[in-house]
Amino acid sequence: MQYFNFEDSLRFPSGRTVSNLKKSLKRPQKQLGETRTILLDRIAQTEFNNASMTWAKGLDSIKANAISYAKSNTKQMTATDLANLIKTHPFITQHGIMYLEKSDENSRMEFSGETFSEYRKKQNEMLGFSDSVANINKALIFFNNVEPSLSINFKKDRHSHELKHLASEYLKEPNDSAYLTNGDFILAAIFRGFFIQTVTPQKTMTWAALHPSTTYPYMNIDEASIQRIEAAIKEKQETSKKEEMERKAGVG
Repeated sequence: MQYFNFEDSLRFPSGRTVSNLKKSLKRPQKQLGETRTILLDRIAQTEFNNASMTWAKGLDSIKANAISYAKSNTKQMTATDLANLIKTHPFITQHGIMYLEKSDENSRMEFSGETFSEYRKKQNEMLGFSDSVANINKALIFFNNVEPSLSINFKKDRHSHELKHLASEYLKEPNDSAYLTNGDFILAAIFRGFFIQTVTPQKTMTWAALHPSTTYPYMNIDEASIQRIEAAIKEKQETSKKEEMERKAGVG
């Protein structure tokens, strides 16, 4: 099974992605004293036009640029933006991230008879429902109130499925029945410029037969930011409880 590494989609100054540059890497020639590290450093030196640049420093630089973008990005999503995201991220479904090996794409699912590939395509397209833009823009409010960090937050229960519930609670308003799907939340994170990282096979979160091969990615959301959100939710709940008690006391 494939797993999404956020670094792969980061872009160097030329516009080429990390994944693309790695694929272009020629085979090291040991007789010339070349190693993979040396060849990667050489790519970074060319990309930054800097003879002292290393691949590791280059990655740090483009990560820092991506973080700066995420902090300053306040755009609202449009229907066109959503259509483009869905097209460029076919592995994202309503329920999370669903990767398939080539050998599994045409296998049929027991509960529906669809092939895994057909199921994923349908679930991906469902992200384009009419209320998705509004839901994602609502999720973007959550991302406006948390800070991105340079590394992925792999703390327990900080994967997208738990975080989208946290966001829903934080954004909830009286008589609000809108439902934020895991896919909406992930697309909001990507649109805002946050990093997403799927977990290793040993840590994979699945919905068994209902949503096979689906994982919940982790993100580079600063832990202190999440704790501030949790504190705000707790304060709102306590205030609401106090107001309800006062209302009942007044009625009595």
